[in-house]
Amino acid sequence: MRILQIYDLDPLHRIGGIEVAIYELSRHLALLGHDVTVVSGADDLVGEQIREGVRYITIDRSGIVRATRSWGGLSLARQAVFLPLLISMQKEKYDIYHGHVYASGIAANILARRHGGIAVNTIHGSYYPAWNKLADPLTAAFYKTGEKTLAPYLAQISDLQIHACHYFARQVIEWGAEPDKIRVILNGVDTKRFDPIKFRLEKKIACPIILTARRLVRKNGLDNLIRAMPQLLHQVECKLYIIGDGPEKSDLIHLVERLGIKNNVDFLGSIPHNDIAKYIALADIIVVPSIVEASSIFMLESMAMGKPVVATGAWGLAEIINGKNGLLTEAPHLGETIAGLLCDEQMQKKIGENARQYVIENHSWEKIAKLVESEYLRLKTHSPIDEDPCTVP
Repeated sequence: MRILQIYDLDPLHRIGGIEVAIYELSRHLALLGHDVTVVSGADDLVGEQIREGVRYITIDRSGIVRATRSWGGLSLARQAVFLPLLISMQKEKYDIYHGHVYASGIAANILARRHGGIAVNTIHGSYYPAWNKLADPLTAAFYKTGEKTLAPYLAQISDLQIHACHYFARQVIEWGAEPDKIRVILNGVDTKRFDPIKFRLEKKIACPIILTARRLVRKNGLDNLIRAMPQLLHQVECKLYIIGDGPEKSDLIHLVERLGIKNNVDFLGSIPHNDIAKYIALADIIVVPSIVEASSIFMLESMAMGKPVVATGAWGLAEIINGKNGLLTEAPHLGETIAGLLCDEQMQKKIGENARQYVIENHSWEKIAKLVESEYLRLKTHSPIDEDPCTVP
């Protein structure tokens, strides 16, 4: 099949989870023998290149797309300029037009109808349950209305809508989407690259290392993790490493200074995704403190590395973590949960082993790509959906 993946941001940068997901899905679909192209808005260079069997096209006109680049991730401005530009420029015909999130989902539908292809939309999670915590009332109401309108609309006009978590798939069905147009396929991980056997690195510090890698935005709850550190340090000496960048960085640094824990918290900035496994390998515990989250790729990568994960019960995280392959907690209890795990090496080892086994069985990108491929083929042959749309994997 000829497959066009569409996203407003360039997956080659792989700064956020959506970009990583599109990159890995495209790579593994190409390995299955498909002709895969990814078109996105330019963040740096405009043009075309081949990477691991996938053609990547980045578009811009007079710099308007690059002007909308944002540390906060996908912005309304980027979506507003990318959609009409793509529609005006895209002329090739494909079998599958797969648009990720909202503007690209609309683009996939327009192009599919123009060229006689199949339109697929993926919603990579939602902030809907947490907007009241993340924004002022007016902004929260605006975005909640937007999601409540666009998500079921895209489900209605698309041939299929894929969700990266169960909670929002159910929500969209409650808003009126047809259940047989909804499919849940969680994110994956490259279990061959994220393999603890490949990383036998010597730690340079004696105390335990806690690691998190998140874009520094409010929804990722890093302030809650930092506020847990003083309580944690009363029980065990440790270091917190924070990988990532974003608009909240200055506020988070000031919070660390106010709490008097500068010697125990290091901001490492953005790390290329190709290097992230080395940092995970050095950590004793991984923490994912998000306020709202889908099936976090960083969490899955850490689990594949055999690391024990402590995560907040933030919607999609609770769909993966079950107490045996990781620990769930709430923000006020992060410190005590992390401390308890740090003080129990046997539990760390057991959870890490269970985590890797779980990911190998359920979340390899080979498995995820085959699930997506099977949906494409089903749509091409007009076969009925044969499972509960909210049960895979």
